[in-house]
Amino acid sequence: MSAATSGWIMVAGLLAASMLAAAEPQARPTMEPVAKLATVTARDGTGRPHAFEDAGNREFAVTYDAWQRVRSIEATQGPHINDIVGVDYTASGALISVRFRTGYAVFFDHRPNGTQVVRDSEGGALMRAGGTSQSIDGSMTESSLKLARTLAQFETLLAALGQSTR
Repeated sequence: MSAATSGWIMVAGLLAASMLAAAEPQARPTMEPVAKLATVTARDGTGRPHAFEDAGNREFAVTYDAWQRVRSIEATQGPHINDIVGVDYTASGALISVRFRTGYAVFFDHRPNGTQVVRDSEGGALMRAGGTSQSIDGSMTESSLKLARTLAQFETLLAALGQSTR
């Protein structure tokens, strides 16, 4: 094989590789649905966090209901994708739903046997028991993975605010 032929084969191989790379779907960036508490900036009269900043220095205000449970978490400088616009509870204090500014929502169903079925507004569903989560149908769809990630982030944020989610 001549040097010229070898060079052309190499160029053709590089061109084909670049065309294949361009044809592959690009990974979509994922926006974290829940803000992460970095610094508490204000506390209410009972010592509970009233405002905090996330790692991006965005400030969020926390509101509580009459029983000192988180009711909402919203950016102080106007609407933000991480806003939690409503958290609802049963009379006994168990979570019923969490609603986000984006329209995304998470719903909790507490079973008498101690398990939780958690569903979201995009079709994701998880069964939780004894500190574990698993997909109800046995396969982790994209919506179930989003639900699992959102749920973990929400529980981490509530724990940082001093509240349990179970």
